Amino acid sequence: MTQGFRSRVLVPENALAAAVQMANILGFAERIAIQSIEDFVGTNVEEVAGFSKSGIRTQLRILLEEYNGRIQKAEADHSLQVEIPENL
Repeated sequence: MTQGFRSRVLVPENALAAAVQMANILGFAERIAIQSIEDFVGTNVEEVAGFSKSGIRTQLRILLEEYNGRIQKAEADHSLQVEIPENL
């Protein structure tokens, strides 16, 4: 812990239990926070959107458009892009 903060380790949801167990075994559990990527991103989208339904849709669309733009620029495999639903 540095100045009251803990490092945050983001892992896929299906690896969360294993990551927590490994942190406990290695003695890092008190010094790091482990959270699923899905939970972290979802919570941040809701917060930025002001927890309103329409705001969440707008912010999610912005996030996905930004992601797709980065894939378009940086990746040879454009199939990594996310299809954005019409209702966003």
